[in-house]
Amino acid sequence: MGEPLRLYLPWCARRLRPGELWRGRRARRRRKEPGRGKLEPRVICSASPSRREKGLTLIELSIVLLVMAIIVGIAFPRILVITDVNLRTSARRLAETLQLLSSQAIAHGRPFGVLYDLDKQRYCWAGAQEDPETGEWVAVLSEDEKTEILGDPLAATQCQALKDGVFFRDIETPEGAERVQEKGRLTHFFSPRGTAESLVIHLADKKGRNYSVFLHHYGGRVEVRQGKVSYKDYVQQLLE
Repeated sequence: MGEPLRLYLPWCARRLRPGELWRGRRARRRRKEPGRGKLEPRVICSASPSRREKGLTLIELSIVLLVMAIIVGIAFPRILVITDVNLRTSARRLAETLQLLSSQAIAHGRPFGVLYDLDKQRYCWAGAQEDPETGEWVAVLSEDEKTEILGDPLAATQCQALKDGVFFRDIETPEGAERVQEKGRLTHFFSPRGTAESLVIHLADKKGRNYSVFLHHYGGRVEVRQGKVSYKDYVQQLLE
């Protein structure tokens, strides 16, 4: 009987049962067992490790590292693009919301209150209700969003969170006593005429990019500019 055919496997050799086929390379050798009248297939393992068990060669390792470098090179710029898109989208969405609230205040003849939460990175708004006892307008800005308050859908608190990776850098209130707020909460109102206190809302991302949202006092006009622009610089640019 000649030398048996060897198949290198990562597990120990085992004897196949009669009629069982080896799944993979048909490395079988039939031999006759002593005392038995039929042939039985058998697979023999060698103690020598296979090429796959020895690990990757230098060329294979270089190819793997090259593929990983290509994947990282493609994915990383896209991540930067996504964060820039999130910042730009958050700024435009905030500007559109403020412009809409100014229009709604004029259309419904009632004030609208806006709450900026600089800690939770979101802003909420709700229509004001007239207090029957005092005749004053009161906007109830609840912690949690509610669908309706006292049967008045316009008085419902609605909130919008900034997109991932975007946060309030600060809010500048240029009128009166100028101040810059970086934490906590800040509120302001749109009057029934659609006007509001001037604000400069600076949004930023973790890469240091900035967008400035300007809310004008007259007409509730809103403008978005790229970069961190102060109110004084903005006014000076308008006058030039």
